[in-house]
Amino acid sequence: MIKRSVFQKGNISFNYLVSYCSGDSPWICLILPFGLKVDIAQPFFETFAKRFNIITYECRLILAPPSRKVVQDELTVDNHAKDLLSLLKYKNINNAILVGYCSGAGIALATENQSPQSFSHLILINGEYTLLDDPDCITQYGMDISNLLPIAAMSEDKAQFILSRLKLENPDVPCGVNLPFSQAHYFHRYAINYLSYRSVEYKKLARAVSTPTLLVTGTKDLQTNVSSTEKIQSLILDSLIHIESDGDHYGLLRERSKTLAYLYDYLSMELTGVV
Repeated sequence: MIKRSVFQKGNISFNYLVSYCSGDSPWICLILPFGLKVDIAQPFFETFAKRFNIITYECRLILAPPSRKVVQDELTVDNHAKDLLSLLKYKNINNAILVGYCSGAGIALATENQSPQSFSHLILINGEYTLLDDPDCITQYGMDISNLLPIAAMSEDKAQFILSRLKLENPDVPCGVNLPFSQAHYFHRYAINYLSYRSVEYKKLARAVSTPTLLVTGTKDLQTNVSSTEKIQSLILDSLIHIESDGDHYGLLRERSKTLAYLYDYLSMELTGVV
């Protein structure tokens, strides 16, 4: 059964979703991209719930009420990683398969660096690694985001100005993905968070990873790309890469997608005798 609940850390509340299969089943912890609600992970839960315990959560503060003032120091990669470790401790999850999707992949790298003993496997899906100094590793979308978000981070008024000029309608994008772009206060916080996120050296984090790692990317991903994933994979000693032919950025969020089917088969083979 999938259960929604709230975890409190200091003065910050975190919505999380948990599905419990059995005491003998391995845990999967899914890190969603910044500013998405846990409901968007429903296809992921439906795929894995019969053989795994699963937990995911909403990141700090981006979706907080408009009255909540948010400052740069609250939205750091280090804080995001510590939030996840606090949630796992709160739920008495001592070991998990860590799955990071999009910007969640960067947080997964940071969290693994902080506590490698907490994870049996690391899986990075369509990761955003902000390799802005490498032309082969940045998409047009990545360039646009890198140029616009520093302006949106200045104020809510600036954020609203940019939002009014963005064209976000795309029938191929799953419902809920554009939530951080739906209101000025969300978008302003999202932009503040992005500045902290892109300041981190993900290549350095990748070099320090000691957990067996799978990286997944797709040839039609317009947000991130194959080259950036290949670059990060080359730095992780014990790693594999899967390049999905015709795979876009959203396979993890779609029911019965090739991405989810591949992940299920991969974990079933990796954990033979355990699952």
